[in-house]
Amino acid sequence: RDCGSVIVMKMSKRHGSYEVESSDNEQIDDGDNLLPMGKRQGLWDKTCRRLRINRLDRREKLCFVIGLIVIAVVAVIFIIIGVVVGEDENKHGNAQPATSSVWKDVRLPASVVPVHYNITLQPDMTTFRVNGTSEIEVNIIDSTDYIILHVKNITISTFTVEGYSVKKTFNYEDNDFFVVQLTKPLAVGSAVIRLTYNYTLTATELVGFYNSSYILPNGDKEVLATTQFEPTDARRAFPCFDEPAMKANFTIRIIHSSQYHAVSNMPVESMEVDGEWTCTKFRTSVRMSSYLVAFVVSKFVSRNSSFVSRSGERVTVRVWSRPGAYNQTEFALQVAVSVLSFYEEFFDIAYPLPKQDLCAIPDFAIGAMENWGLITYRESALLVDPLIASSASQKQRVATIVAHELAHQWFGNLVTMAWWDGLWLNEGFASYVEYLGSNHSQPDWNMMDQFVVRDLQNALTLDSLNSSHPIVTGATDPDEINALFDTISYDKGSTVLRMLRNFMGPAFLEGIKAYLKQHKFHNANTSELWSALDAAYCTDERSCSHNINDIMDTWTKQTGFPVLTISRPSTNQLTIKQERFFSVPHKDNAFIPPSDFDYQWQIPFTYITSLSATPVKQLITDKTDRSIQLDSPVRWVKANVGQAGLYRINYDISDWAQFVALLHGDHTFLPAADRAGLIDDAFSIASAGKLSIKIALNMTRYLANERDYVPWISALHWIYKLSNLLSLTPEYGIYEKHVRDLLDPIISEMGWSAVGSSHLDTFLRSSVLSAGWRFGHADTINQAVGMFHNWMNGSVRSIHPDLKSVVYSAGIAFGGVQQWDFLWNVYQTTDDTAEKDLCLKALANTKIPWLLTRYLHYSFSNAVRSQDTLYVIRSVSSNIYGRSLTWNFIRNNWVTLKERYGSGTFSFGRMIRTVSSAFSTPLELQEFEEFFAQHSDAGSGTRSYLQAEEAIKGNIYWLEHNLPSVTEWLKKQANSNM
Repeated sequence: RDCGSVIVMKMSKRHGSYEVESSDNEQIDDGDNLLPMGKRQGLWDKTCRRLRINRLDRREKLCFVIGLIVIAVVAVIFIIIGVVVGEDENKHGNAQPATSSVWKDVRLPASVVPVHYNITLQPDMTTFRVNGTSEIEVNIIDSTDYIILHVKNITISTFTVEGYSVKKTFNYEDNDFFVVQLTKPLAVGSAVIRLTYNYTLTATELVGFYNSSYILPNGDKEVLATTQFEPTDARRAFPCFDEPAMKANFTIRIIHSSQYHAVSNMPVESMEVDGEWTCTKFRTSVRMSSYLVAFVVSKFVSRNSSFVSRSGERVTVRVWSRPGAYNQTEFALQVAVSVLSFYEEFFDIAYPLPKQDLCAIPDFAIGAMENWGLITYRESALLVDPLIASSASQKQRVATIVAHELAHQWFGNLVTMAWWDGLWLNEGFASYVEYLGSNHSQPDWNMMDQFVVRDLQNALTLDSLNSSHPIVTGATDPDEINALFDTISYDKGSTVLRMLRNFMGPAFLEGIKAYLKQHKFHNANTSELWSALDAAYCTDERSCSHNINDIMDTWTKQTGFPVLTISRPSTNQLTIKQERFFSVPHKDNAFIPPSDFDYQWQIPFTYITSLSATPVKQLITDKTDRSIQLDSPVRWVKANVGQAGLYRINYDISDWAQFVALLHGDHTFLPAADRAGLIDDAFSIASAGKLSIKIALNMTRYLANERDYVPWISALHWIYKLSNLLSLTPEYGIYEKHVRDLLDPIISEMGWSAVGSSHLDTFLRSSVLSAGWRFGHADTINQAVGMFHNWMNGSVRSIHPDLKSVVYSAGIAFGGVQQWDFLWNVYQTTDDTAEKDLCLKALANTKIPWLLTRYLHYSFSNAVRSQDTLYVIRSVSSNIYGRSLTWNFIRNNWVTLKERYGSGTFSFGRMIRTVSSAFSTPLELQEFEEFFAQHSDAGSGTRSYLQAEEAIKGNIYWLEHNLPSVTEWLKKQANSNM
């Protein structure tokens, strides 16, 4: 007999488990609940009788035993398969046929698009539970039986589609998808989706719809609920089509405790009070992306103003804050009204909403968020306290961030990038236009002069790494998208726009206006911007010979930038050759990602000469040598006038010598931006091994006569960079002495009084005094420590706002536990958020290791807001006494850091780069690489790890190739000054 055919085991899928059937279809296990023992025994008895077990002979018994073994083995196999499949279902929902993969694409299908959302949310401010209902009107472009929405950490209670039945629903967590399959395909046209859902507000992740809090004067804790959706977190607050191109209109209702009030993107349409609850309904929004939706439920108060728009309508402008910060909102309100009016004229488009709110949030992961009509800010990015005469740097910070976010109301909100690979269209434009807006609001601040050291040189530093990325670069999952919020999208983006405007002249602004008008309330990509600019530029035959798209693709679609090597075969001739600039020399076999443009750029080239300060402009398109004939012989040629271009210049040794002599003779012959550019180019090119470091060091000797902020900031960047590299070498003492000699004249001249100083002189004073105490300038240290002592013992009530950073930091660096505890108490008790930031930074300067360790642990406690944890870690890592402590702390707490910050904020990547910035030995490189080999999933910090690794290699190279020359130069300088 065939023993294997005695019992037939049937495995079938049911309710996420398996059911086993006997050969005559009598069910033994229903997959969820075992049958009662009596019934199971009866089934087993029937089976036994069928097999005549009691009448088996030896052969039959042997056959039966073998059969049972075979059955057991098969059963075990099926159980294992069931466990694996079950685990997969827990992650991805019900198992689906292999051919059904519409939900596996990270992008939403284009078959269903939203038209209008009706969203009602009811947050309970005691339990922090949220109940929600949504009605989404959608447009069916192509018939489909699937509807896919973005959902994250939300429980869907009910889901219906008007006129259709739901076959099944499941979550596909890899893509944050909620997938719905209908019993029949949706017909092309319109449909209505209805959902109910619930979730919990969280305070650990400052994304989605989350809760924040603040302390009242009486010590009570007050809570609020707020949002942060960009780039991919609207899906945490309500089910939605969470992609920038999926624009729709939104009607928002918030049901909240009657003790609170709610604000959203649009003005309030109605309020219905029902005892303890109030339903606030807002007007339907303009067409916008889901990441721009915002709402805040709080007990905040507002300071109000308004202006008359170009449309003739009066636009209300309000700054919201906790009641205790009301007196700190006036400055931001004044800037907002001024900048909004300016942007209307600049863009030639009226502000499209009836109101603009600016809201200061106590817990906010980033600086600010441009939600349309309701911009949310970290408190220190919006508040200025007039009672303590906030510092010039705090006022500039607030003004520029307000101007940046208001620029987004046009660039990003009115016209939105089609996908996140075009993020720079939002952030690059806002980063450039913020200078124009804040310069209009505060014309005596010389904002445009600061661009070189705040944006251009930042972009050059990061983009000189092989591990950088193009401005327009692909991104799919949320971690990759978050990683795009970096120096490339912001600073390089703003720099190429500044360069293009300098090249195009007035046609640039005309093209920008046309672009905004053509695409308003819709989405656009980079090529559509170039088309609009090209149409504005191509007004005559000469202009039409240069295609804007062709020029700018070389700057936005390939990594890096060029260095132009200029040689002069004769005094009236230039030869120019371009190549990609690498700050870290790479081996011949190093992998360099290919470029469609072969790393050749179309370069808006400018120069002046020793005989003419009038810039000459040309477009260089050749990778081979380009020759330019001058009208007459000249002593020198200074290229990249005003540092308008995103490139570096390397000169012949003789020309570098000419510039060194020029700076030592009459440095004011060149504008401040050009002096800053010479310093930055010389040190950068020397660090890359293409120029002697002695030439760059020779250039710094003129700084004893420099009195302009921009060149000094450029120089201080490299002074601090070399300090990090030399700090553990025997030569550091003579390096410190050299820096003190450079600083002494300007410190003596500027002094400690800010009376009558210009905005940039105030910045310069603070910068050189900070450098003074760091490099052991005795007078600076004594003055700063004395002021801290007098403040601490009550002899003076406060420190001048523009000197606080210097005094607080020096007081901690040269003080002990008593000083540290005093400033820590100031941090805990002050109501001024800018003061809190100053304290957090200053406390990291102590030289006492156990205090630094305690401070790092404080950053993980309730004593420091979650938004400030990474700031504390970065600050401690910048202290030579805290480098190894911080690195160990990060490694020991990596899991927590990754969970809190690895997916929702680009500050995580900044932490990785900062903590490793001073690593300069092969052992440190090995430790760094080994750690990240074990923790390869760095979330949004993955690219930052690669950049940090490359920078460490650059530090090692610098010491190997430059330390002997630096040592020789420093000793020679020391001997000459004796």
